[in-house]
Amino acid sequence: MAPSLAISVKNGANFLHSFAESTNGPRLFPNEPVSPSSTNDNGYCQTQCYGAAQYAFAGTEYADECWCGLVIPLFLILLFLN
Repeated sequence: MAPSLAISVKNGANFLHSFAESTNGPRLFPNEPVSPSSTNDNGYCQTQCYGAAQYAFAGTEYADECWCGLVIPLFLILLFLN
């Protein structure tokens, strides 16, 4: 089963969507600014991503991983347009 990635935005909505990320191919958010932590949550991840390089998007995975990116995945744009 693919891991679930919960996406959030630093400025704006706190939570956008949760989905199963592909297990093969590139990650949607390739940057991991901090080591996995049991104290990780969406707010902490947003703060760490923004502080690392002003990444606009943050995603938590496995409840302890934090991933960041600058570009919103295309399918999320399409989801909100429908």
